[in-house]
Amino acid sequence: MDLIKWMTGASQIPPLGFPKKFTVEFVHGCTAGCCCRPTASTCDITIKLPVHINTEQNMEDMITSAVKESYGFGLI
Repeated sequence: MDLIKWMTGASQIPPLGFPKKFTVEFVHGCTAGCCCRPTASTCDITIKLPVHINTEQNMEDMITSAVKESYGFGLI
């Protein structure tokens, strides 16, 4: 449920669902050795994934880090 809260700002799924479809964007142009993490836009319900994340484990670690370290931001 933390991932949904991170992506949408909602503490639970609305009874009629979300007003928009979830969107995934891929971020290009990172410099070599970049450690940027995935970001979320709660207004657009969009997750932005850097293309330099090249393994499943690295992706899991980066998303987990982004979700955990944003706790409390905007009362989420």
